[in-house]
Amino acid sequence: NLLMNFLPFLYSKSGKFYGWFEEAADNNVLAAQALLKLCKKVKDAPQISRHIHDLEHKGDKISHLVYDELNKVFVPPIDAEDIISLTHSLDDTVDLIYASASRIDIYSIKKIDNIMLQLANIIVEATQLVAKTLPKLRNRRTLKDINLIGIQINKLENKADKFLKDGLRNLFKDSHNAKDIICLKDVYEKMEEATDALEDIADVLHGIVTKYA
Repeated sequence: NLLMNFLPFLYSKSGKFYGWFEEAADNNVLAAQALLKLCKKVKDAPQISRHIHDLEHKGDKISHLVYDELNKVFVPPIDAEDIISLTHSLDDTVDLIYASASRIDIYSIKKIDNIMLQLANIIVEATQLVAKTLPKLRNRRTLKDINLIGIQINKLENKADKFLKDGLRNLFKDSHNAKDIICLKDVYEKMEEATDALEDIADVLHGIVTKYA
């Protein structure tokens, strides 16, 4: 009886983790959409970059809440290592979105090329996929549906990798300005790294499905 009375206490806060995962994913969508807006209205880069910085701070706060709760709860809903990995990848995503926006602002890039625009679109699509999928973690019956995200995000990451390679190839072929090469290369790579972080999220989710489905 004592154990039965104690169990609700052990599990009572575990649902918070799912809420924080979903909140972080929604926050990443907002950051990605803001990055795309920046690419379409680059003259507003300083203001939009500051807005994304605020979203990045919000992501940090969510991560801290997860880590603090993980130290308190006795029985987490999934393995602690999976919670940490998922939280880390979600946070990496918003960090890299902000890093991309910040570089466009700092380098005073005046013209957004097709490579940056395509990468921004991919980041938006991938963050939306993650946000749509994370609620399925709450129910064992929908866990297997999560594997679809891995296939879709892998395709998006491959597209991003191709855009990066094409962008770098064109950059070194067509540009004779060393500053342009350095700045644009940095932006391309940061944006592609954001898609890598999103693929990391999909990999973590696949591991969770393998364990629990």
